Amino acid sequence: MTNQHFLELNNVFASYGRVNVLQGLSFHLAQGEAVGILGRNGVGKTTTLKTIMGLLTCNQGSVFFEGQVLN
Repeated sequence: MTNQHFLELNNVFASYGRVNVLQGLSFHLAQGEAVGILGRNGVGKTTTLKTIMGLLTCNQGSVFFEGQVLN
């Protein structure tokens, strides 16, 4: 985690039971940046947002917000 990143996901894995949805997702955003998450149904858009918000626990990896670990 670097101080310049507002939101950062590092090698995040998340699942619903035995169904793996996120497998090694990594990205970072600087403060003031915006991002759009695009993709067909079932590729992990909602799962990514739920994981960032803490509604779904990471099986592996880290989520940082303003330098603080969220998971």
